[in-house]
Amino acid sequence: MVAGRETVGALNFYSRTERGFDDEDETLGIAFAAQAAIVIGNAQAYGR
Repeated sequence: MVAGRETVGALNFYSRTERGFDDEDETLGIAFAAQAAIVIGNAQAYGR
């Protein structure tokens, strides 16, 4: 996950089945990761 120019983490998704995610799932995962990166980046900035 990237916030600004800084890598702030990684996010893994797992499925119980092979090829368990479709294009819509990938789009939602990317959107979720972007939002989570912002939260993490803000928390890190606040901590500094």
